[in-house]
Amino acid sequence: MTRRTAWFAAFVHPTPTRLENWFERQAAEGWEPRELDDMSALRMHLQKSKPAKVRYVVDPRQGIDDSYR
Repeated sequence: MTRRTAWFAAFVHPTPTRLENWFERQAAEGWEPRELDDMSALRMHLQKSKPAKVRYVVDPRQGIDDSYR
């Protein structure tokens, strides 16, 4: 399997820290995020890759203005 879809809900990963930890565990198992559906933050597409130690940071900011970049 080279691609999979992960479904999760707010009550499973309610904080940025828990979501970051989930992403990092996926990377350690050899899965990297490729696509987050535009309509929902509940479905993430993952692509098989080499296991890696990666640090993810989730920024819960709702809107992005020019000063953010």
